[in-house]
Amino acid sequence: MSRPRSLLETIVLGSVIERPGYGYDLGKRIEARMGPGWQFNPSGVYASLDRLKERDLVRYEQRETLPRSSPRSRDRVVYHATDEGVVAFEDWLGSEVRKEPVRMDVLARIAVARPEHAPLLLEALEGYERECLDMVAGTTAHESLDVRPWDRMIAEGVRDSVLQHLRAELAWIRSMRRRIEAFGDGEPR
Repeated sequence: MSRPRSLLETIVLGSVIERPGYGYDLGKRIEARMGPGWQFNPSGVYASLDRLKERDLVRYEQRETLPRSSPRSRDRVVYHATDEGVVAFEDWLGSEVRKEPVRMDVLARIAVARPEHAPLLLEALEGYERECLDMVAGTTAHESLDVRPWDRMIAEGVRDSVLQHLRAELAWIRSMRRRIEAFGDGEPR
């Protein structure tokens, strides 16, 4: 059986199964459901839809959205899940979940830096901290309006996971900054 090949493809497929839609609509729904802790390029939705269609996991139909007499008339492509797509998605839902390795850009910088790079690392940590704080603000400001109870519960669960992760990252940043600054005061013993 053909399966989605990436996490984004699987999320797109799940969104199509939930409710058929066109690319922009699907991207907005994914963005709302996943929140600011999961960033993706919306154009990736279109590429994922193309790959899912190639593997017969989704199909599409063109619908006229505005009358042909309108100067802005256009057709919109609406995607629907196939039966095989539903089976592949449910197979993925029931599959084993594995912890992904931690591969943060900031960790890579710290891992390969030398003592003379301490000022650069502190700058990188400061920027990373700002980004995490912005994400916390975006996550806490996100409110779901007029959504079904299931959708609200899912959105709250995703938001809680993101907030806990970001809070842990912020604590780690403070700890790492103290270590680097202490090292600069004299090599730790």
